Amino acid sequence: MVLTVENIPDHALTRDYVVHLKDCFGQLRRLKFARKWSGFYTVQITNSGRGFHVHIHALIGLPFVDINQVREEWMRLTKGAGRIVKLVTGHHDFGHLVRYVAKPSEIVSWTPAQVGGFARAFENVKTFSTFGSLWSLRTKYSAWLRETRAENRKCSCCGHRHFHFYTEADFRSKNPMIRPDWMNLPPPPPTPCSIDSTLPYDILRGLQLVPASQVYPRIN
Repeated sequence: MVLTVENIPDHALTRDYVVHLKDCFGQLRRLKFARKWSGFYTVQITNSGRGFHVHIHALIGLPFVDINQVREEWMRLTKGAGRIVKLVTGHHDFGHLVRYVAKPSEIVSWTPAQVGGFARAFENVKTFSTFGSLWSLRTKYSAWLRETRAENRKCSCCGHRHFHFYTEADFRSKNPMIRPDWMNLPPPPPTPCSIDSTLPYDILRGLQLVPASQVYPRIN
């Protein structure tokens, strides 16, 4: 879900403005119809010569969101400053949502004053956060990670005590040749050779191997 507000002049971009926009999104999530929302959101900003445009991208794990109700409440919470409210279903490029706060290719085209205003407005401001059940899971695993590190466990093989805990994305980037699960399964056991049990044992015991020259006599 994309939530935007109207563009603002360069001098109007402040830390209080960014925090206020995040608070509006927090109030939206606490409304009755949005209490089951779960996911994460990021704050992004653009400036293409018409002032700064701060907006929010939110990934919500629900099959249905009432876009008309969201649009109405977003306008109310932002006191009429809300603009585009858009839903994109089946989004799979999660990395795109957390790739940047502002595009580096766009920042290089800004004036020094714009870059300075951007840096001051986002200093010590979280631009990524989770909400709903994902927030509780993040808290749960963060606590587990702190406890595990505090235990200072020792490797049973080498005695090393310093570990790096990889996320799934980190692990896959370190192991680009990782194979699907089915390819990591061990091969099936060999099929045991069996004798045709329909033949009498006496006949099988009497069988002998003979040289090929006896079966195929040489022709002069």
